[in-house]
Amino acid sequence: MYRILKALVAAALITLVSHSRVYAEDAQPLPDLIGTLEWNLVMPEGAGALGTYTRYYAERDGMLIGIFVRGEDGIRIVPGGELPLILDGGCSVVNLRYNLDTHKLTTIFCNGNA
Repeated sequence: MYRILKALVAAALITLVSHSRVYAEDAQPLPDLIGTLEWNLVMPEGAGALGTYTRYYAERDGMLIGIFVRGEDGIRIVPGGELPLILDGGCSVVNLRYNLDTHKLTTIFCNGNA
C-alpha cells in the first residue's frame, strides 16, 4: 500500500511541476493552478474524498495555503488572513502547502485530535 501511495504522490508532483512552469511563465490565474492541483491531489490517509470538503485557498509568503474543512463541496479563494483557523478535528480538516516558487507540493496532512 505504501509503495502505491508513494508512486501516486510522485506522479502527482511530476504533473504539478510540469504544469506549474506554465503557470509561472504565462502568469496563469490562481484558479487554474488550483484546478490542476486538485485534479492530481492524493488526499492523506484517513481523509475523505476531495469533494466532501469546502476548500479554502490563500496565497501567502510565496506559498499557496489550503485548508479543507469537511462539509459541502466548494472552493473559496480568500485573503491570507481569512483562512479558517481550526486546531483539531482530525481528518475532517486537511492542511495543504504548495510552494509557488519551487512549484512543489510541500505538505498535505490531517489536523490532530484534541
